[in-house]
Amino acid sequence: MKFHSCSRDGIFESVLGKYDPTIDKNWTSMAELSKHIFTELYPESKIIEASSDHEISYNHLFKTARKTANQFREMGVESGTLLHLVSENDFDWLVVLIASYLNGYVIASSHPVSPWPEVSGGIDSQCATVLVLTRKCYDRLRDEIDNPFLSHIFVTDNSGNRDSYEISLTCIRREPKKVPKYDPEELNGVCQFLFSSGTTGKAKPIKVTCEMMIHSCRRNSYPGCTEYSRSISLVTQPLTHVGGLIFGVMVGVYNGATIVLADYPGSLKFLDLIQKYKLTHVSVVPAVINSWAKYPDLEQYNLTSLKYVLTGASDPNFELIHKFAQRSGNPSLIVKNTYGATESNSCTFANIDSIPTNPISIGLALPGITFKIADLNDPPNFITEAGKQGELYIKQHYGFPLYFNDPQRTKESLTEDGFYKTGDLATLDEEFQVFISGRLKDAIKFRGFTLSASSLEDAVMQSDLVADCAVVGKSDPNCYQIPVAFVVLVNEAKLMEEKLVIESILGHVASHVSEYKQIRELYIIEKIPRNTNGKVQKFILNKLL
Repeated sequence: MKFHSCSRDGIFESVLGKYDPTIDKNWTSMAELSKHIFTELYPESKIIEASSDHEISYNHLFKTARKTANQFREMGVESGTLLHLVSENDFDWLVVLIASYLNGYVIASSHPVSPWPEVSGGIDSQCATVLVLTRKCYDRLRDEIDNPFLSHIFVTDNSGNRDSYEISLTCIRREPKKVPKYDPEELNGVCQFLFSSGTTGKAKPIKVTCEMMIHSCRRNSYPGCTEYSRSISLVTQPLTHVGGLIFGVMVGVYNGATIVLADYPGSLKFLDLIQKYKLTHVSVVPAVINSWAKYPDLEQYNLTSLKYVLTGASDPNFELIHKFAQRSGNPSLIVKNTYGATESNSCTFANIDSIPTNPISIGLALPGITFKIADLNDPPNFITEAGKQGELYIKQHYGFPLYFNDPQRTKESLTEDGFYKTGDLATLDEEFQVFISGRLKDAIKFRGFTLSASSLEDAVMQSDLVADCAVVGKSDPNCYQIPVAFVVLVNEAKLMEEKLVIESILGHVASHVSEYKQIRELYIIEKIPRNTNGKVQKFILNKLL
């Protein structure tokens, strides 16, 4: 079976078919779609705030957002305003988001624990003039808040539960010292910004249109993709990121799911939340599943409600996934490898329940997605044969607005025919299944060989002594680069002599990979630096070399 069809010019299309844009023609704004979902389709569906253990209905959330939208207008915040939010994963976040849709603002956000220079940098790159913070975030940052573009600062306070939940705004007016410079035409149709992952440096604001949002919800609701309908789904990725907001909340509410909002709890605290709320769906990076599989007390938890684990951002270790499924009493647990990018606004590939794809692959291109694999040595040419590595290019029917206020970066990220250069290395098999083998910038050039950092990380993680790891390339005068591993040890290994631990891990890797792929240096550290979406920040590790 061929999982994707291929044209003569190397363009692949999924067997799932094309996207029909006329399906969603009735929705011209996120305000209209939000009203339809929250008050007409699923008014009684629930959103639960794990930090307070409170719950409210979709309908009440929308009514609260409408009142908040009125408060913003009464305090002089006009349509078209660029607004920046700093909030935990809670009700207030969603209320301000929907209020922004209703009033025609363009919203972006920062993680609730971001230091002020990082928040201020986000305000600058977004050209925001209004800042909204929850009371907790404001109390943490109040002595540092200073940005020349800001004209209004709002602080949210909330009270009540269920149908009594309310939000109030305290407004602090300021005289802006500067006027942000950008082309207003660039914001036509834009409802919000999402920031890129920042794994290679400073995060960048990416434009999201109403059309993109609606299509993302629909394609990620393809039968057998996420199966969010009637689910109880946990959202812990920060809502500032595509994984939390789009793939977590928006696709969930589009299907009427019960959404449990929580700030990232740490790998093992997830288990408490699964047990408490009888969760059916969680979305986590592979490193979290790995830690569950190795947790000595896993059997003490009742995790039988869990049906789906959606994963991505790095290669899943299916040996550890199988171990987790067996130990948790969930042998039929479905773990899905997915693929997407902030630039594409959600998942573009996923394994589908009814189609027997290789689970290690990223699955099928979802409707509306076409792709190419560019030859690394000759990018104008594209790969159609199995086993040859290239860079994955993807295209979606509504295009890629990409980076706000940065036309040069946008131009460099697209081909002339509208494909987005993902920066991910990919290969095909004989059935045209797609496998991600690493990042183009993560490829390690060793003595003429191109090594995949992610495949070496998989080999390191197979050691029972390792709880987490990352592999980077270190400059070397003789080999150009050598592969270097940073590892976090499991508790038992921390009691052993460090030299023996290092020898054991290196020996384990050497027995699983070819000689030229072996780890040349290994360092034990306390924690692998990751961004708020769980992706390794390798630029930080490179500074340690």
